[in-house]
Amino acid sequence: MEVVGTRPWGPQVSRTHSLEEETGAWAGRSEGPLPPRRPELCRGPVKEVRLLGTAGRSCSAAAPTVLSVTASAPGALHLLPAPKVIGSWKGTLLSMRHFSKTKNKYINITRSSTGSPVEPTGCETYVPGASSEGRGPSPFRTSWSWTLCITSHHLLLSPRGGATEEGKQEDMVLWLLLRNVDAIEKSVQNLGYFQSSRSKGPQKEDRFGSSSGTITLKCKDLRVIQLEIPGMEETLNIANSIEALSSLESVMQTYPFFFRPGDRRLEDGWHLYPLQHYYQEILSDTDAWRWSEVNEDFAVCATYPPGVIVPRSVDDEALKKSAKFRHGGRFPTLSYYHRKNGTVMLRSSQPLTGPNGKRCPEDEMLLSAVLEGGDRGFVIDTRSAQAAKQVRMMGGGFESKANYPQWKRLHRPLERGRPLLESFIRLMEACNDPTLTVDRWLSKLESCKWLSYVKEALSTACLAAQCMEREEAYVLVHGTEGMDTTLLVTSLAQLIIDPECRTIAGFQALIEREWLQAGHPFQLRCARSAYAHSRVKQEAPTFLLFLDCCWQLGRQFPFSLEFNENLLRTLFQHAYASEYGTFLCNNEKERGLCAVKEKTLSLWPFLNQPSERNKHRNPLYEWNPLVIWPSVEPQSLQLWQGFFLHWICPMDHLSDVSSEICRIVNSSHDLIESAEDCVCDKLRISDLTH
Repeated sequence: MEVVGTRPWGPQVSRTHSLEEETGAWAGRSEGPLPPRRPELCRGPVKEVRLLGTAGRSCSAAAPTVLSVTASAPGALHLLPAPKVIGSWKGTLLSMRHFSKTKNKYINITRSSTGSPVEPTGCETYVPGASSEGRGPSPFRTSWSWTLCITSHHLLLSPRGGATEEGKQEDMVLWLLLRNVDAIEKSVQNLGYFQSSRSKGPQKEDRFGSSSGTITLKCKDLRVIQLEIPGMEETLNIANSIEALSSLESVMQTYPFFFRPGDRRLEDGWHLYPLQHYYQEILSDTDAWRWSEVNEDFAVCATYPPGVIVPRSVDDEALKKSAKFRHGGRFPTLSYYHRKNGTVMLRSSQPLTGPNGKRCPEDEMLLSAVLEGGDRGFVIDTRSAQAAKQVRMMGGGFESKANYPQWKRLHRPLERGRPLLESFIRLMEACNDPTLTVDRWLSKLESCKWLSYVKEALSTACLAAQCMEREEAYVLVHGTEGMDTTLLVTSLAQLIIDPECRTIAGFQALIEREWLQAGHPFQLRCARSAYAHSRVKQEAPTFLLFLDCCWQLGRQFPFSLEFNENLLRTLFQHAYASEYGTFLCNNEKERGLCAVKEKTLSLWPFLNQPSERNKHRNPLYEWNPLVIWPSVEPQSLQLWQGFFLHWICPMDHLSDVSSEICRIVNSSHDLIESAEDCVCDKLRISDLTH
């Protein structure tokens, strides 16, 4: 058994440091995170490894669990002085899929008969009870010994032996953010004590060899990693530590507040897509709207940004009264301005009419001010008519035709909350079941209803886009709270209509504007993924549904979106667990209280680095100024295999296809340039001869 000392700041490294440099640098600082450096592996044989405090109290970054060790030889074991290392153990990795930085693709990690690492083309993740039939060779029992280290925020897996080539071992190291762990399953097996030839009683050194345990880590990004740990006590201690550290209650104890990329200089991404700048462009095209800072101190609406765009004829006092009439204070505000015909799309929450039909003159005046003259508008309610009536009896409601005569109400029910989460869970259960026949797989895919929810979301977004583009009508979108399906529809409608939103920069600005600034509660909705055993009421994969719809658009219009599925998958991963602070908290008010913009880094500058941007760029992209109308017929919608099966089935062919497409596109550009040069040469020769 070996012990490894390291610390929790990420794997981004500019150079290696000696143990003395690391120890001195750490001991010399009393507060604040250190710049990230490569962790030094401090090895030495030990007789016993014991975790203190794993039971009965929370293990957090502020009060981490301390590792207690007893070395067999003086000076053989060295640990960094600050108690940031939770512990480390030698174990066996049964299966894992890992991203290779040198090969720029995901590889499987197992062990060959000679002890060297191999890369099979088959099963890429462990499925409990799964057969490898039809999925290539199984990595089980051809396992590889690894060293496991747990810090305040990371789980580090480093290979022991086998990967001796220069750069190979570094390439195989896995850093897993503990926040990414969705569920932990552990099993222990006590094989009894071995009898020593010198004593009839059990020996302490035999205790670890006579019992073992298996830990299965199910991650929020849908990875499944299984570890075999020697020793029952160690297995339980490791599992308890991971459980405690993966569910920190305080946002300010999470890793983004400690992450500092020492070898990269990222720009200030918090002001990369300013909301006011986007709205100023709209105000330059029309004088019917104005910028209002009525919510500057978040007193009017806790989930809105400080500034909003509202009709010029409506003053701030009327906005405050309208906010009191809307659920959560989310009064109607501009979401998108269609420059082609001057129509707009607004978003809000439901009106609080109640069973007695309560009215608000200021709210009615606000919506009337949106319409000019004889213009008409459509209210797209993302609830069914029956659900809206039921909510009305509990104090909610909808816009009645008598009080809003120029607005026609259209009900397009979209699922949210628990049913959407259950659909996601059932879909992943079907994807992880290798025993399913084709018929049973199709039956489970249909019964989980995920593709039906994708169809309904795209259909509603097309309806909103059609009202503005073809009917030249104004649109108001809302559901109950106006923070889930409402944002789903408004953002998808903009992707359909606006070619600027289909660029990488425009797509990032769209997410910043329509999801982050508009108050989608990421901390509540993305607290758990598909594998968690415990649930809270507010969890829902609404943002994943949006990303899936974006992928459907990209598949049907492969030349119209500048980004590919890699960007969509990356956004999902960072929404659920990230070293950046972009998706922290539930709204701008909470981010301000936690000083997220002052103490963490934004995700956007990292994604805009040339190396990352090239991964996310669609090589077939061409600017398309037209509206893209997706088909929502069942045969037109497909399962997003690059996401749901990313860790289950081999996906290397997708990267190979992408590389080949890039090669063909580059060759085509070279041929076009050569042809243009030839034409220019012929024209010059023709001019000279005449």
